[in-house]
Amino acid sequence: MAYTHIYGNGVGTPDPGNSSCGADSHGTYTEAENITYLGNRFGALRQGQAVNLLKDRSSGLVVAYNLFLPDGALEASLGDELLVGSTPGPVGHLLDLVESYDTSVGPPGGLAALGAVYDNVSVYGNIFFDDGAAADGSQGSEDAVHFGGDQWDPPLYRHHLHYYNNTVVARRADGVGWLEMEVTTNAEAWDNIFYAAYVGSSTPPAFNLLDTWCYDNTDGCGTLSYANQNWNSPIWATTGVNGSNDSNPNFINLANDDVHIAANDPTIVGNGQTGDSAYPANSTTIPIEYMDFLTTIPRPYSQANIDLGALGYSAGTP
Repeated sequence: MAYTHIYGNGVGTPDPGNSSCGADSHGTYTEAENITYLGNRFGALRQGQAVNLLKDRSSGLVVAYNLFLPDGALEASLGDELLVGSTPGPVGHLLDLVESYDTSVGPPGGLAALGAVYDNVSVYGNIFFDDGAAADGSQGSEDAVHFGGDQWDPPLYRHHLHYYNNTVVARRADGVGWLEMEVTTNAEAWDNIFYAAYVGSSTPPAFNLLDTWCYDNTDGCGTLSYANQNWNSPIWATTGVNGSNDSNPNFINLANDDVHIAANDPTIVGNGQTGDSAYPANSTTIPIEYMDFLTTIPRPYSQANIDLGALGYSAGTP
């Protein structure tokens, strides 16, 4: 799926108290062989529907160069405010990447029989916004990225999430666990920008790169690798590559959701990290970047090594 504006999906009966993702009526819901989401904009869900923006059970999944911004502002400006609302609504997960459900899909034995191509999922070059001003949790995601499975069958889960060169913005009053990893799974996350800000008025709740809770948590949850190879806001309580307490990654205009990098900051620009050598995040693997509205452009390079985040630094970027 490429260059599509996806919004307004849900089960149709508003239920703001429904935090379940079980309605099976998500922004998109796919199960296939070799599927790529490229250059899409994922907007707001149908008003009051706390389902997922992107749910997938495929083999060979790649999620690259997309924008996830479910605040409803653009959709309302297009005349669909009654459909989506004009403020951030509840979301189950921005990404819900779980196991194959239907053994009739793919080869005999189902998609899991495809081995490594099924077991590995790549998510890179995306921009994620997770905003929630309501301290009761009625806005924003439950957990932004859910990976592994939801049918309590760990051998069938997809087990390796390669999550790199994404830009994450979490502005929350109720905290968030960014990666919800099920038992036996691992997220390899490097070269990302993880920005977070608490927008409430009391003591900030927990912000965790790796969530401390998971759906199938009887035997423990999954793991996170390379956590210190990202630019991390201090509120995540995980020291990143800058090794400092910087709270601002020099976005051009965060208030207007412009997360291009405004300054030639050596903690971000040209500071690409090693990460997983099987998935090198460098200029040969990240040649383009998302540009609103619904296009991709060549990614600028100012250094020998790639810049952190989804958008390359370029002096004079608008």
